[in-house]
Formats: sequence, C-alpha cells, structure tokens
Amino acid sequence: MEGGKESELREAYRLFDVAARLKPAVAPVARLYQGAASVKLGDRQAAVRVWRDYLRSMPADDPRRGMFEQRIAELGMK
Repeated sequence: MEGGKESELREAYRLFDVAARLKPAVAPVARLYQGAASVKLGDRQAAVRVWRDYLRSMPADDPRRGMFEQRIAELGMK
C-alpha cells in the first residue's frame, strides 16, 4: 500500500478484504486500511462504503467505532 502505484493499491485493497474475511481479529484494521487504499485510488465513496459497511457489523458499544466515524468525517461524508 505504501508503494503508491495503482496496481499495488488495488492489490492491497484486495488483500485487506481477504484478511478481514479470513481473520476476524484483524478485520477492523484491515477495513480501515482498505478504505485508505480506496482514498489513495481517488475513490472516496468506495472508502466510505467500506467503512460504513463495517460499522453496521460492529456492536454499538465497540470503542473502535470512533476510528471509522472519524475517517468518514475527515472525508466530509455523512
């Protein structure tokens, strides 16, 4: 993901998705990074979609919710 080439970012996006599905323990971080990869690819709406989808699966009292909500707010999306 740090490389910055479009092909590398697309591969990172895919791998974060795989990691989130295969290892639920890493899903919060994987979904945050997956959204960040979308932002780097210039697709802010896709990033917000990833983050909102994951928020729907999180318990309301999960303290990590704030990380997702903050990222969405930083993009100016409601």
